[in-house]
Amino acid sequence: MTKESRESENAYERYKQIIDLLNEISDQKGLKLVKELVEKCRNYIKITLDMERFVRLQEALEQSPEEYQRNIKNFDQRKRISHEALISQLAIVNRYVFKNNNLKGRVPIGGIYSLDPNTIVNRNMVGDWAYYLVNALVRRGIIETIK
Repeated sequence: MTKESRESENAYERYKQIIDLLNEISDQKGLKLVKELVEKCRNYIKITLDMERFVRLQEALEQSPEEYQRNIKNFDQRKRISHEALISQLAIVNRYVFKNNNLKGRVPIGGIYSLDPNTIVNRNMVGDWAYYLVNALVRRGIIETIK
């Protein structure tokens, strides 16, 4: 099993664990927060993939360095905003599950975040985690493939 497959599997298992805990206590608000997190993960991965395609396309076009820079800068700004939204929603979900009295002592360290909990402050690691989770959910047909 590759590292990517293993991390995707871990991300799914943690996601499922949190979903199961929230379902067990019929916590609709918590389930909605997790659903919003999945959407933020998906949006971030989609914009990352779109940006990679866009950069390749821009490099193939004959344009001035200023045009190239302006086009890439606009896309990069959208990616950063999407990344910030993902990080914020991850913090919201974790804060919610850790402060939920019905889940006291049942939420694993790191909350829904399945990578090393010490890396949750690393933007790149959060982006990687989002990829692992989205990959796992797409493979299981829980969310649509990103095109």
